[in-house]
Amino acid sequence: MMRDLGHILKSTSIPVVIRENEDLSRRTTFRIGGKARFFLEPLDVEALGSLIKLFHVHNIPWKVLGAGSNVLVNDDGIEEPVLSLRTCRNAINVESATTIATGTHITRKVLISADAGVSLRRLLGLCARHGWSGCEFLTGIPATVGGAAFMNAGTNDGTIANIATCIELMTPSGKSFFMPINAFSPSYRSLGIPEGHIVLKVKLELVEETPEKVFNRIRSIFLRRKETQPLTYPSAGCIFKNPPSPHPPAGWLIDRCGLKGYRIGDAQISPIHANWIVNLGKARAQEVRELIDHVKERVYQNFGIRLEEEVKLW
Repeated sequence: MMRDLGHILKSTSIPVVIRENEDLSRRTTFRIGGKARFFLEPLDVEALGSLIKLFHVHNIPWKVLGAGSNVLVNDDGIEEPVLSLRTCRNAINVESATTIATGTHITRKVLISADAGVSLRRLLGLCARHGWSGCEFLTGIPATVGGAAFMNAGTNDGTIANIATCIELMTPSGKSFFMPINAFSPSYRSLGIPEGHIVLKVKLELVEETPEKVFNRIRSIFLRRKETQPLTYPSAGCIFKNPPSPHPPAGWLIDRCGLKGYRIGDAQISPIHANWIVNLGKARAQEVRELIDHVKERVYQNFGIRLEEEVKLW
């Protein structure tokens, strides 16, 4: 059926931009990987639903790509159609604002909705301009709202699950519905979104402060990240999940194995942060995979701990 996909797509009346043999290395922060046979940009959410129904009927597997910040694409490329929500889901709206008085203290809360295709950078910029506080922990994460929600993105300062009230999802059959955050089972690097569902929109509850306070908080977090993370080279951020407590973080384990700076081709374990693999220029996915396997083997040999990838391997 994958061989007939081109004919199926071109014979449909669904409003979608179809890009053939799209170079995915240009669409991932790693700057690594082959081509997508079909890269699809539905023009509205109804078109997205129609595509999902079409794939469901023909039993065609598919993938969704946000900012490409947590993905390592195979050198040989991707046969499955790759969907982008940047065109059909890219708005931010204010849903409501409420004032809560506790004695003499007044708190003003703002409920906003952010579409899945919105970049976190754009979201944070808007929050800084309006003085909406709550998202600052997302500073420096090069993801979209949809990808961040799916992974329950965050740091020690908070996660998406802490500020979301509900999420709009699309089912594998193309139907959309809202699901309250307390119906999920959030965990480390996962919100527990049902298999095959797509994030369409996230509603976030934020607190009004002055724009200056929010901007200064964002700036402080960014400067801290800049000092401790190798932001000058293409990467996918942290490669491995941190093992569960009481084990040390993955970066600490890799560092104690003496692997900082170790490289295969142009794929290198960052000398700055051992849980980051960076692309020095012309790294291939195969080199990154070999580096990942080497790290896992060394950490297991030294500590008896099996690291699990955080990055998605396509």
